[in-house]
Amino acid sequence: MLAKCLNPECSAPFRYLHEGRLFRIEFTDAPTLRGMPPIHRVEHFWLCANCASRLKVIVEDGKIMTRPLTVESNLIGFPKPSHAKPELAIATAKRARHR
Repeated sequence: MLAKCLNPECSAPFRYLHEGRLFRIEFTDAPTLRGMPPIHRVEHFWLCANCASRLKVIVEDGKIMTRPLTVESNLIGFPKPSHAKPELAIATAKRARHR
């Protein structure tokens, strides 16, 4: 369950879908046994409107992190104005099983 903004420096509580930006990240974990299919799971993360205007969510080495928006990100339409409808960003991450 979402409780607060993903930004560790922010304590904004999650209350409504229309405030901020919701991220849906799909993970594919390597199977634990040979011959078994990969394990798929989905996690949701949220940035408050203030943080969503400055930050993006990335997957790096299988970990969810925030990074400052780049100029390129702003050129393709991010961040959205605070009065815009909520957005759902979808990303896929693949994890290799560490031995």
